[in-house]
Amino acid sequence: MTDTVLVTGGTGFVGAWCVVDLLNRGYRVRTTVRDLAAEQRVRSVVGSIVAPETVRDQLGVVAADLSADDGWASATSGVDAVLHVASPMVATREEEAVIRPAVDGVLRVLRAARDAGVRRVVYTSSCGAVYYGHPPQPDPFDETRWTDVSAGGMSA
Repeated sequence: MTDTVLVTGGTGFVGAWCVVDLLNRGYRVRTTVRDLAAEQRVRSVVGSIVAPETVRDQLGVVAADLSADDGWASATSGVDAVLHVASPMVATREEEAVIRPAVDGVLRVLRAARDAGVRRVVYTSSCGAVYYGHPPQPDPFDETRWTDVSAGGMSA
C-alpha cells in the first residue's frame, strides 16, 4: 500500500516542489490550497514536471486555510504523514500580521494531524530563519547559518 502525504501550501514554491518530489517517488499526495479556484493552477504546475496520469491519479487537492479551522480535518483524514510548508508571507514589520497567523496555522495543522492519527509531521521554516543579516553570498544557506536579528533590516 502506498503512503499518502499531505503537503500544506501546494500553490507555493516549496510546497509545489515537495508535491513533485513525492509524486515522483510513488507517494499519493494531497495538498492544500486556500481556495479551490487554485486547484487547476497546482495541477498545471505539477503536471508540467510529473506525468499527467500521475497527477490525475495520485494528486488530491483540498481547501484549508491556515487562518480557519474549516477543512483541516478532511485534509488530514487518512494521511500517513504531513509536510507542513505553508506559511503566511507578508512583507511587513507588523509582527501580528505574520507571527500570529503562522503560529495559529501550525497549531491547526498539528491538532488536525493528531486528531487524525497521522504518524509523522515534518515542519519547515521560512527563509526568514536564515536569510537576514548576512552580506550577499554565492553559496546556499544551510543549517549552520541563522538570521542575525541584530543586523536590522528585517521584516516581521
